[in-house]
Amino acid sequence: MNNDNNDELASRWARLGASLIDFAVWTFTIAVAFAPMYVQYSTSPEALSVFSIITVITVLYINLSLIYKHGQTIGKKMLDIAIVDMEGRQATFRRIVFFRSIPITLLTAIPFLGSIITVINGLMIFKGDKRCMHDLIADTQVINAKAPSRFTA
Repeated sequence: MNNDNNDELASRWARLGASLIDFAVWTFTIAVAFAPMYVQYSTSPEALSVFSIITVITVLYINLSLIYKHGQTIGKKMLDIAIVDMEGRQATFRRIVFFRSIPITLLTAIPFLGSIITVINGLMIFKGDKRCMHDLIADTQVINAKAPSRFTA
């Protein structure tokens, strides 16, 4: 299915794959950053805290840089898909972070209701336009970014 700008929409599998990669990256990051704190023979709690903060900030910086430059997270970059606005232009950093990411994160943090929103958000990918709740809130879509002219640094 194509949108009005002849950009090929990313497949549901690519979007799921990118989401799973992002989840794995963050899970690994958190595990690496905070696991040493649970080791009883750790040498310096202050050093571990600094290490944890640096680890999380590094992955956050990489993701935010990719979002700013290409409209992609690590997972989206690996699978050659990108977030664009409804006109097919690269979605702005502001749109992605403040309209696409933060609202859905806050909504899913609501006890009980957040779980329902998470399921509904995920199931919305099966609509014809392949747009989830966070896409509708931010007026974005996810496309294949394999075109050679798209998203050059």
